Amino acid sequence: MDRYPMRRRLVGIAMSGFSLAALAAGPGPAWGDGARPVTISPGGSRGCLAIQRASQSSGKSAVIADCHGKISQQWVRTTLKQLQVRHSGLCLTILDGNKKRGAPVIQGACATGRSKDQQWYVSAKGEIRSKLNHMCLTVSHGGSQITMDGCNGTPDQSWKLKPR
Repeated sequence: MDRYPMRRRLVGIAMSGFSLAALAAGPGPAWGDGARPVTISPGGSRGCLAIQRASQSSGKSAVIADCHGKISQQWVRTTLKQLQVRHSGLCLTILDGNKKRGAPVIQGACATGRSKDQQWYVSAKGEIRSKLNHMCLTVSHGGSQITMDGCNGTPDQSWKLKPR
């Protein structure tokens, strides 16, 4: 019988690149508020989470693009638990606060209040879930779109966060 299972888990998480302070940010392993930027890659395909054509305009779709590590693929977590892309300063947003499966994910102006359509947490399985409906960020249509869908454990809903 393991007398210290939590200590063993915390050491494993710390060694995988996540900070212990990040655990306080929400359920599952995540990155802490104010932490250095990360790139976000899907488990089921190659590439990195980005904004369509590295646009700085609000309303542009989140997509999977070839990884290059530039600021258009670097994300930070705000104190309001938003995912903010560094090149535009805009936040990952569920379009129109849509709670249904297949809702598109775009970049939009970061809300100053606790807008659940912009709040995200990483589950223990590596899923990026919305506080709005607890659905998972999903790679759809061969990576050309990022949408929301019910969490089902597929690689298209598993994400890797790599510090920059």
